[in-house]
Amino acid sequence: MNEEKEIITFEDLYQRKNEPSKKERRDPEHKRSYIYTLLVYATIMYVVATIIVLVMLQFPTMTEEVSEAEVLINSLANDENSLALITPDTWYDYRDAYKDYVTSVGYYEDYLVMVNTANTYVEETLFSAIDGFGTMAFDPLKLEQTISYNPAITSWANGEDIALYRATNLPVPPTFQGSSYVIQGPQRIITDTASALLNFLIYILLLPGIIYFMKSDLSYDFTEFKSKKSEVIIPIIVGYAYVWVGNIVASFLSTYLSNLLGIQMGEAANQQAIISATGSSLGILMVISAVFIGPVIEELVFRKALFGLIKKDGVALLVSTLVFGLIHVVSEPSITEALINGSSYFIMGFVFGYIYIKSDRNIMIPIVVHIINNAVSILFIFLLF
Repeated sequence: MNEEKEIITFEDLYQRKNEPSKKERRDPEHKRSYIYTLLVYATIMYVVATIIVLVMLQFPTMTEEVSEAEVLINSLANDENSLALITPDTWYDYRDAYKDYVTSVGYYEDYLVMVNTANTYVEETLFSAIDGFGTMAFDPLKLEQTISYNPAITSWANGEDIALYRATNLPVPPTFQGSSYVIQGPQRIITDTASALLNFLIYILLLPGIIYFMKSDLSYDFTEFKSKKSEVIIPIIVGYAYVWVGNIVASFLSTYLSNLLGIQMGEAANQQAIISATGSSLGILMVISAVFIGPVIEELVFRKALFGLIKKDGVALLVSTLVFGLIHVVSEPSITEALINGSSYFIMGFVFGYIYIKSDRNIMIPIVVHIINNAVSILFIFLLF
């Protein structure tokens, strides 16, 4: 209750005391700042990051060599419509790293027939009934109709073209004569240590530009946040509870989609990259980026800037959720795997946006909740990996 003995609801904890300031934030000057913030983010995150990667590739200490066989298997992992023939020994060398993305569906002569795990049309395309009970098994004759010089089967059952892959220096059977993507290797990629450094540099470059354009909003929100003192504790606790509920929903949704699409669940590509970088010699930089700098930048960009450009909370929440989710699944090998492994990112985008709305668009509360969430995630990585 307040001093007048009126009942204070939970919603009141999020209400602002100074409504005119809310209008001030939405004037054209601030809208330009939000647009500049998004431009800074896109430019540094994609253009500058690409330049840095190209520079890193010139330094042997920051790169490692990837064999032609792994380049081939990685290509299969990144193409939902792919198909290749490789020897069992080759597959066994990389099976542990790629078993969630690439799988064998049968044998042809001395080769394994490899496809992307997200492809749910393999059975309809390359299998045949072997008895009167409808039991299906891989049909070598159908494969020959796919890999021959004049193939009779050129697309999967869903109409998508079959993408054949082969490597320059790896053997294939004589019957493999169809048009294919030819993989050449070995190739050089940046190491996990360089990846941790890259991520840190990108965030360090993003921070001053974004804070410059958002300084007015940050100053107002921080002042209001600080003035409430202990009153913000409950909204933070409740906000983190929302995150836990979101994680539970995301887990059920991922499992449901995995079963529905017949695709084995794997680690999200973005999460796997974080795990690998955290375990490197510069893992501390990844921790700093993920726990402290990242949440500040992401909340300012995906909540403060996007919501600032959109008047209606519902529309802003939808747009923010989609953009936040898509940004985190761009590295997924296929659309279906992006849906399954990216469920948590889309739901977290919704949760953080909802917290922002309930905080009356004060960015400090979602920033704090985001930091707590990422800190717990990093802690679990250290405990489990």
